[in-house]
Amino acid sequence: MVRFKHSTSIDSLQLSPRSVPAEFEEWLRPPFSAHRTDGRIYAHGAQDDKCIGVQYLEAIKNLKSRGFSPLRTIHISYVPEEEIGGFDGQASPGDEYRFFYGDRTPWNLIIRAEGIPGHGAKLYDNGAMENLMKSVELIARFRETQFDIVKAGKAAYSEVVSINPVYLKAGTPSTNGFVMNMQPSKAEVGYDLRLPPMADPDIIEKGKLKVHLGSLIMTQTDDSNPWWFIFKQAVEATGGKLAKPEILGFDYGCTLYSQFGNSSFGFLFND
Repeated sequence: MVRFKHSTSIDSLQLSPRSVPAEFEEWLRPPFSAHRTDGRIYAHGAQDDKCIGVQYLEAIKNLKSRGFSPLRTIHISYVPEEEIGGFDGQASPGDEYRFFYGDRTPWNLIIRAEGIPGHGAKLYDNGAMENLMKSVELIARFRETQFDIVKAGKAAYSEVVSINPVYLKAGTPSTNGFVMNMQPSKAEVGYDLRLPPMADPDIIEKGKLKVHLGSLIMTQTDDSNPWWFIFKQAVEATGGKLAKPEILGFDYGCTLYSQFGNSSFGFLFND
């Protein structure tokens, strides 16, 4: 946590860049050491949001060197993997600044199936894998309908429900893998779901797609929102251009902040 403090009692401003964990065993160089080789820096997340955290620090460093004093206290919180709760601790493709007024709510879906175990040569109903595949096939068809909407250009991928399998667990372990002639009694699959704020909350049994009074979890992008006006004015003052406001396909914390009645948005600098 970094704090640029001021003595006034008006509401503070929070800036929240993120970091994500890395698979250390898959890296040739330490992922968080910013290893330099032949003029290149190799580091985890060099293009995915880490640049924003550095820009926050450099901006405050520059302002403090000029003796600038903010009207309100500014907090910068570096959070680990905000999309999955932060417990485990990308650059704009064009010449425009991307602005996000909402994000998709992440959901972790785990399906467990059970069945009578048996020999791998037998055919019988209601095996664990068979029962699990019924759900897998149903979800695959739903995923295809959402993907078809994106492919047809009817919506951005961040405006549809995405659902992707992330793991499949089943089988009877052996010393060199799995017992290949044994049908397991249990099987499990995990999915990563992302639901846009305009999604029908009835598509799943429960959720917090909307805040109190049924209002959508999205930030206003017009002059009724003073933060939008200030940000737009600052970008234009530097000769920059703002792209059409959009919903971020990932999660930058908008949903969390909006549940407490706070206005929030995200942005990406051009490369």
